[in-house]
Amino acid sequence: MGTKCEKCGEIYFPPRADCLKCLNDKIEWMEYSGKGILQSFTTIHAAPKGFEDIAPYTLGIVDLKEGGRLIAWTKDISEEELRIGMSVKIVPRIFEEIPEIKLYYTIEKP
Repeated sequence: MGTKCEKCGEIYFPPRADCLKCLNDKIEWMEYSGKGILQSFTTIHAAPKGFEDIAPYTLGIVDLKEGGRLIAWTKDISEEELRIGMSVKIVPRIFEEIPEIKLYYTIEKP
């Protein structure tokens, strides 16, 4: 989910309570398709504290079709298959194994 300003139409992901463009506080929720374009990616080998057990893992930056950008873990896509500019799907997930992380996103093939 993202938000859209009712006054100027500016779209935000992650969601915002007010508009940065026109400072309006009349914001409506909008559903995202989950479609996007991979802009960059990297594989983490020396993970920060709390993520040592899952390293190595690959993160990607995705520009969402409706607007906005996010960082997410890749899922079921090998590093050899990843290409900047490729179409991807973003899927929201609940991470039950690590209580500190409630919601995360994965980058998957469309």
